[in-house]
Amino acid sequence: MKTRLWKEFRLLAPCAAGTIALTVAFRPLVIGAGVVVPAACLQYACFVLMGTLLFGAEFSCGAMERLLAQPAPRGRIWVEKMAVLLSMVGAILLADLIVYLPLFQKAVAGANTARIETGTRLLFHTFASQLHTAWDITWIGALLAVGFGPLMALWLRQTHTAFWAAIVTPVALAIVGIMVDGFVVQHLIGFCISDRIPELVGDTNALFLVFGSWSVIAAWLSWRRFRKLEV
Repeated sequence: MKTRLWKEFRLLAPCAAGTIALTVAFRPLVIGAGVVVPAACLQYACFVLMGTLLFGAEFSCGAMERLLAQPAPRGRIWVEKMAVLLSMVGAILLADLIVYLPLFQKAVAGANTARIETGTRLLFHTFASQLHTAWDITWIGALLAVGFGPLMALWLRQTHTAFWAAIVTPVALAIVGIMVDGFVVQHLIGFCISDRIPELVGDTNALFLVFGSWSVIAAWLSWRRFRKLEV
């Protein structure tokens, strides 16, 4: 068990360490140039890459057959892999909180300070909104890494295509959901959720419910896929 955990740690640690280093390195740029959202999108991609590497690297290196031949139950192997992935994702999210939470608190305090000029308060408010949007993008990427990353890698049996599939699939599901809602629900009850998309996009709870549900289902499907996998 320790050997398997160490192998997974060595696989994901470079990507996790690089992501944390980017988080720290981007802090001056976030303050000076306002590249908050692009930095979050890059971190989003790193999360999904870690999720696809978890099983995709086994196929790419030709090691999946040896992994499946181990005497340990497949369910335990899957849990061990996901535990390492969750620990890496948690470490990155913790680094985000340490680096950016003080900035967000200062921006909110500045936006609510009546003693400074209105224009300055608006700048603080804009910066706080950007940080909030960046945080939403970051944890959505974390959810997709845990759910869709392993699932796409197990289905497609590689890393590169699975990486793009793990990014595109949730977006496609969202688009299909909006289309179905607009075509069916609006005609049945006269109400269309797509009319509230701007409001829902700004609602963190709604986003967490949608992407969290998808990620839980995707993780369950990846567990079933791995248990029945044949090489």
